[in-house]
Amino acid sequence: MKRQLPILIVGLLLALAGCTSRNPKLFFGDGQCNLPCWYGLTPNRTTLSEAPEILKSLPIIDRQSVESRSFANPPETDVRWDFTGDTIGYGHLEFDDNSVLERIKIVPNGLNLGDVVDFWGNPSSAWAVYHRDPGGLYYFLTVFYPERGISVEIMGHQLSKKSSTGNEDVTRDMSVTVIDLYDPGRGIEYYFTHIAFAPEAQAQSYIKQLLPWAGFGKGAIHVGSR
Repeated sequence: MKRQLPILIVGLLLALAGCTSRNPKLFFGDGQCNLPCWYGLTPNRTTLSEAPEILKSLPIIDRQSVESRSFANPPETDVRWDFTGDTIGYGHLEFDDNSVLERIKIVPNGLNLGDVVDFWGNPSSAWAVYHRDPGGLYYFLTVFYPERGISVEIMGHQLSKKSSTGNEDVTRDMSVTVIDLYDPGRGIEYYFTHIAFAPEAQAQSYIKQLLPWAGFGKGAIHVGSR
């Protein structure tokens, strides 16, 4: 279940090609509780025993898909589900050693960065790195709303150049790959150490690379090297 930074989501996007959520704004929650609460699921409050029933009560969730999964190394349990109806994608919940919700992970299809900014406003900061795989050179962008416990990962445009540093475009149509919700008291460091699984020293280096959100535009983000 653990992954290295950045997430390798190119294969997922190809698998979901042609599938688009009809109402992607449903991924943001119902507005009935304060962030990072999401449809009644609240980091640092909801328990492992409560979470499956909350998920099964939501019309955007395929109740048959809700399952608790246990892992031996490291020992942990999560709850996974698939979206249904006007939403396409999946998600899972991670819990701490006391079986209390620590992180909500949403993997949406059909949600763009422009949708995020329209709904939640401008993020406070952004961070980007290059990534090369057999399909080509990409950059990955993460934007942060630390006061609300939100990080949003976005797949940047495929690039033709071979350089490893530079400034890249930020556009409204960039695809959101993951939304994470967690207790804002954990700070941005939580994203790098517990979601991206960077060693502590490397996480601190990444935090120093954070840039203020500069909006959409040509060359709007400086992309660093990992």
